[in-house]
Amino acid sequence: MSSIKGKNTNPELALRLALFRKGMRYKIHYSKKHIDIAFVGCKVAIFVDGCFWHVCPRHGSIPQTNQIYWIKKFEKNIANAERTNNLLYMDGWLVFRFWEHDLHYLAEIVELIFTAVNNRKLNRSTEYK
Repeated sequence: MSSIKGKNTNPELALRLALFRKGMRYKIHYSKKHIDIAFVGCKVAIFVDGCFWHVCPRHGSIPQTNQIYWIKKFEKNIANAERTNNLLYMDGWLVFRFWEHDLHYLAEIVELIFTAVNNRKLNRSTEYK
């Protein structure tokens, strides 16, 4: 299990590359909350959740061996994600979570993020006038 990546997964890299090509600049693996992709100035957080590790309703499954361990592990992962979302929301962040299989719609996801980031930037700039 030590060889399983928690950072820089293929879906995460694909999304980062697409955002970069769109001209968007971001921080990766930001803060103690381990935000996969963060737009810090406008407080937009993006997570790419693995279907296995976060028990995707379409692709998630519990291994047949050592099921008690895996059930506890998955429950902990889900609880951590919910806690992180809540902490970020309370601090004013907009949080996006995508399943790794959602990245089949990469262009649409990039447009969604692009719009959200630009809207938040626009709202921040008008707050100070």
